[in-house]
Amino acid sequence: MFYFFDDDIVTRQIDWKSILVKAAPGGFREIYHLQPTQAIIGPSFLLKVGGHEILATHDQVPGTMNNYYEDYFWFDRDGPARIDIDIIPKILKAVLPAGSSVWKGGGLDIKTLTYRMPVWEEGNGNCCPAGGMVEIKFRLDDGRLVVTDKHFNPHAKAE
Repeated sequence: MFYFFDDDIVTRQIDWKSILVKAAPGGFREIYHLQPTQAIIGPSFLLKVGGHEILATHDQVPGTMNNYYEDYFWFDRDGPARIDIDIIPKILKAVLPAGSSVWKGGGLDIKTLTYRMPVWEEGNGNCCPAGGMVEIKFRLDDGRLVVTDKHFNPHAKAE
């Protein structure tokens, strides 16, 4: 469901977004609500991932190049469950050397279950990551991302 608060019919920019799922005959439950100060909001979509079909929402934050409001949902007989992508920063902290980081947002390709990002070291300019590349691979197990491989290559060049 999209919410519009501006009467400007020309732009018809979406202000808020909710995802509703049928919980019972005639009844729906909200599983997602996005109320950003800025975002390019679009529809949610179904996505094939590792032989499973999941529900995805992916809305870009303007001016950030790679930062998105993104969430993914797994459905089973118990209903919808959010796939926890918030584990990625914890994995990055474990695999990257002290003083290294990645930009927030972006990097996750849920279709291939891969996270790949250039790495910044202290002192690198915003334009020029020179700290190598990090790659994390996952499998989807009953709606959970399970790490299958994590690798930091300090010599890889940013693409």
